[in-house]
Amino acid sequence: MDLTVNGVHQTYDLSELTVEKLLELLQLPPTGLVVEINGYIYKEPDFLTVGLKPKDQVELIHFMGGGSGY
Repeated sequence: MDLTVNGVHQTYDLSELTVEKLLELLQLPPTGLVVEINGYIYKEPDFLTVGLKPKDQVELIHFMGGGSGY
């Protein structure tokens, strides 16, 4: 399956792929992650069921905590 992930063309040898499986292949934990597929945003509870299609545009956005410490 051909996808664009964070602006980079990727090919996976799978005919079916979910967001959860993609994150597993990329070795990314789902915690603190938002996934945008073709402009639509998905959060962690949906990762199990959201399927990807060839040519999908996927953006993986990881939120980090922190601050100035003041």
